[in-house]
Amino acid sequence: SLYGGVATSGTWQEVIGVYKDNKMYLFVDGELVDSVGTTGAITTSTKGLLFGHSDPTLVCSNTYDYEGYIDTIQIWGN
Repeated sequence: SLYGGVATSGTWQEVIGVYKDNKMYLFVDGELVDSVGTTGAITTSTKGLLFGHSDPTLVCSNTYDYEGYIDTIQIWGN
């Protein structure tokens, strides 16, 4: 998991996630705010891709659903 802190209310923020060389990076407004190394391969799934909400079928203790607007989502591959 990556954590970017608390969003600033009433302002637009740019959030970018990058996966490269077995490491994930999170940038907020152009600044690196978190990174973590990963192991194993990225696998495919038949589940939908969720933004701003946890998978309701998972058992977890957090309820950090996103409250706000998402303007644009882009997914790029090499």
